[in-house]
Amino acid sequence: MVYTPKQYRMNHDEAVQMMKTSPFALLITVEEQRPLATHIPVEIREEEGKIYATGHIAYGNTQKKTLKNNRDVLLIFQGPHTDIQGAAKMSQNRNNTDYKSIVGELEKSNDQEENLVAEWLREQRKELFK
Repeated sequence: MVYTPKQYRMNHDEAVQMMKTSPFALLITVEEQRPLATHIPVEIREEEGKIYATGHIAYGNTQKKTLKNNRDVLLIFQGPHTDIQGAAKMSQNRNNTDYKSIVGELEKSNDQEENLVAEWLREQRKELFK
């Protein structure tokens, strides 16, 4: 439970509406008495009087193991917020040889999404693929 002073408390419908319209939350769990936190986008839905939040954290995020069979999870919603920033981590840190190899492997795939990633990567370093 989070302490919420009386003057700031929202009713159920207001809270659900705010979560649905501002679905970027801070996910907090605990591992061996150490708090872990990750900002994540979530989807909120209500079914049979219960609120469900579905989100995604990166495969390599160690916080994921704290979610299994855990009822003590805290989501903090920030409310409306004016700036969106994006990042594309797509092998920019790789040397040219590795980069070309990655593109080549993606292009061999039968998966259309992987082919699109290869196409995007080619565009980022056009000089390598002339």
